[in-house]
Amino acid sequence: RKPCTDLDVADAKFADPKIAHTCRNLGYGRRCTAVCAQGFVLEGYPQLLRCGADGKYATVPTNSAPAIPPRPPMCWPKMCSASLPNIKGVEHDCTDKQTGQNCTARAKDGFWLQANISGEPQPIQSVNLTCTGSGAFEAEYPEALRRAFRMGCALGDLPAGVSSTCEGRKVGQKCWQFCNNGYTGNATQFECKANDQTGDLSFAPVDGTQMMCQEVTLSRRRLSTGSCSITGVNATFDSSMNTTNCESVAEGAACVVECSNGFTIDAVAGPSQYTCTGGQLTTQSRSPTPTCTANICQTGMPN
Repeated sequence: RKPCTDLDVADAKFADPKIAHTCRNLGYGRRCTAVCAQGFVLEGYPQLLRCGADGKYATVPTNSAPAIPPRPPMCWPKMCSASLPNIKGVEHDCTDKQTGQNCTARAKDGFWLQANISGEPQPIQSVNLTCTGSGAFEAEYPEALRRAFRMGCALGDLPAGVSSTCEGRKVGQKCWQFCNNGYTGNATQFECKANDQTGDLSFAPVDGTQMMCQEVTLSRRRLSTGSCSITGVNATFDSSMNTTNCESVAEGAACVVECSNGFTIDAVAGPSQYTCTGGQLTTQSRSPTPTCTANICQTGMPN
């Protein structure tokens, strides 16, 4: 009586990575099973096999069915749903991928990723992932998908009479341009964004209206040589939802109180504008601080 070799060696059909078995170098009469590997769903029943006297595997006979040569089980791949790269600034084609399939996560325009390559942090634009048998994606550089880094917009020269809170803003972040004292015009909200065709970053008006300030004639008055600050002036200022450039404002200069990142401003009322006049901040805005609504988180959720 000959022993039975490994099933995947004896029959190449069982070497398929979808199939798992316990049939390895068994003696006569020993039993084993052939099922689906992790990440695959079995259609029907596992194959219960036995090593025959001829050194070949066959199904275990029953009263109603004789022993026959083994047939591979029907195995269908599962869908991966865990560890999707759902982070802000990243797009991917990993939806509906099945066990063994690959996909790619890419940084959107204006963002970049960072991976540890040869022990050194390096900027990259994409990461390859594989749908594993556990139902989760495995990334080539998992550390790169913890966060995407934003690129910044260059502010450039502003028109005459215009001030801005846009310095240092990065892609996806909003800011305001507004008129200085001695000029009149509506404050305009801008966003640092990437051009759809070229990917270049620049500030663009949110409502499509360009900023314009018109010079006005001011009555002569004696100017203070000091400066103004929002501290101690505006009791409703909340640093958790408001941000401002109204600290150490020069006499005659303008500034604004706007919403912090993570909050959406009332688009009709806009920011609260102030002017440093005689060492005091004064405002003509309807409210000393803008109306800010907290944004709902849509990326980075656990899965």
